[in-house]
Amino acid sequence: MKLRAVNIVPRATALLLALAARAITAEPALPPFLEKHCLDCHDADSKKGGLDLTALGSNFNIDAWVKIHDRVRDGEMPPPKKARPEAAAMHAFLASIAGPLAKADAEREQREGRARLRRLNRVELENSLRDLLALPGLRLKETLPEDGKAHGFDRLGVALDTSFVHLESYLAAVDTALNAALCPLPEMPPVFKYRFRPWDNARKDGHECEGWAAAVIREKIGIGLIG
Repeated sequence: MKLRAVNIVPRATALLLALAARAITAEPALPPFLEKHCLDCHDADSKKGGLDLTALGSNFNIDAWVKIHDRVRDGEMPPPKKARPEAAAMHAFLASIAGPLAKADAEREQREGRARLRRLNRVELENSLRDLLALPGLRLKETLPEDGKAHGFDRLGVALDTSFVHLESYLAAVDTALNAALCPLPEMPPVFKYRFRPWDNARKDGHECEGWAAAVIREKIGIGLIG
């Protein structure tokens, strides 16, 4: 019986490379506090409140982590019907993410500034035009597109996007405000033309009278030249 030699080195090498690649691409593990108290309701399948904790490891979202920190700190999460975590464990979890969040927020502020540039929302535009044109009764808000909201507010730059629809609507609103301020007439007033020649006879009280230039020439009182 002959034994067949099998070279297992290439196969072992391939297996190790596959395991290494899987380890590199694997999502970072969640903090034990979240796995114990939060993952049952906020995994990829449940995703209650639109929050999937399993996706936070591969895509860092500072706003989502700040919301998690604040909900846990204020006692909103875990909800009252769930078992409450120990105070020491909760404080340890909050302390473990507070530092990285503060650092990430400082880096974002240095990169993007403390506040993002934004446009006026429709209420602010209406109030601005009222003040500029002294038109307290001006109504423009309902003719403008509805503004987005972030964290319940419609004055944050992250929610106030700008599109060609907004530009056209804002320009039309400004034209409406200017028309109201200038009070344009609905139509052009009538134009009348009168021609008067000094030597022509004039009519007064239904009687035709001799023109003043003809009377001056006839009486030889004087002649005036007008050029």
